[in-house]
Amino acid sequence: MIYKCKKNNFLLLEVIIAFTLIFFFTFPFLKKPYSLFHSEKKQLVKIEKERIAYISFAEILNKVYQKKFSLKELNITSEKKAPTYSLSEYTSYLGVPIKRTYQLVRKSKKTSRNNSTLIKMKIVLSLTDGIFNEKFNYYFLVEAD
Repeated sequence: MIYKCKKNNFLLLEVIIAFTLIFFFTFPFLKKPYSLFHSEKKQLVKIEKERIAYISFAEILNKVYQKKFSLKELNITSEKKAPTYSLSEYTSYLGVPIKRTYQLVRKSKKTSRNNSTLIKMKIVLSLTDGIFNEKFNYYFLVEAD
């Protein structure tokens, strides 16, 4: 006796429709966590850049207070005329090497009560890793001899 099997031609189409419905119903649930993860990652990168900027600022201040710059170098009042100095490359927690450069620009000059000259300086710090180029500005006072 020969048995004939019923052929189900719609099985593949039913599976495709089922996967499509599953995708459309799960996509809204996956979109929000992904966008939160992406925004947290951006915030983390921003915090890391600020951390590296603070470390760089401390290194620059250390050089300034050790008198590694002459008074002539500290008297430049324009960012365009100020020489650009470089610091050693810094590797972030992401493993990306970051190039650090800075400029020292004089903002103002005052004489204090004890007749010493104080110079208000601006540090223009640039952090570059090939993807982002960010500038940070810091101000500090230095006593000129």
